[in-house]
Amino acid sequence: VSLQVIDTSGRLMEQRKGILIGESPLYAVREVADEEGGVTLVRVTVSARAAIRAVGLEETIPRGWQVEVVDAGNTISKKEGEYLHFLWMNPIEPGEMWTITYRLYPSYGVGSPTLAGSISGYAETRIKVPVCGDLIILR
Repeated sequence: VSLQVIDTSGRLMEQRKGILIGESPLYAVREVADEEGGVTLVRVTVSARAAIRAVGLEETIPRGWQVEVVDAGNTISKKEGEYLHFLWMNPIEPGEMWTITYRLYPSYGVGSPTLAGSISGYAETRIKVPVCGDLIILR
């Protein structure tokens, strides 16, 4: 879902949120908050409606931006190129919610970069869905 607003000076402001349509036993929601100096705090909350094992989260980091994992939420995490990976070793049970938090430090000269990611795991079959919530970093 995207909303664009143009003010009286002609400046464009855009807000985008990803939504998941349909049911999934595993899903994740991303929240983005601005901090001082153009730094962005990102929080991803993972929820389950069924027992899921080998839960993994992959986030795409905007090109040129630096990342700091603030709270890995009992995961094994690593950054590989433009990707930030989180892997939980324990299964998530129905009704549980897990959270990871990271900070993004901007690359100068970039407008409002977008975020992307997916959450995956195994129940009876493999589940993989996009991360919902905030998709754009407003600066």
